[in-house]
Amino acid sequence: MSEHPQATWPCAITPYHLHLIVVSSTFFAKAENLCTEISKSNIKQDFTILIDDRRISVGKKLFDADLLRLPFRIVLGNSTCIGFRAPGHSETKIPWNEAIIELIAFLKGENN
Repeated sequence: MSEHPQATWPCAITPYHLHLIVVSSTFFAKAENLCTEISKSNIKQDFTILIDDRRISVGKKLFDADLLRLPFRIVLGNSTCIGFRAPGHSETKIPWNEAIIELIAFLKGENN
């Protein structure tokens, strides 16, 4: 993970808005919960999520995520969100349920 914010796709033209990386299949229920919370928020009708639940190493998933450069990224694992990144900001470590709040705040424009 880089210490500096990476350039990402502009939200208006990105193929997906959120890259949700699931560390292992045991955390897929958290991913589904997060997606449900986002859809309940009714922030944007066209908000799209790419869920990476492939059975490969976390390192490979993060490498691929860096190549895709989607505006938002959440890495789910254990009881914490291993990482949360929003456009123009460095990746931070926060609990996964707080990541939902942060994501919604960014989408509303409260944390820009």
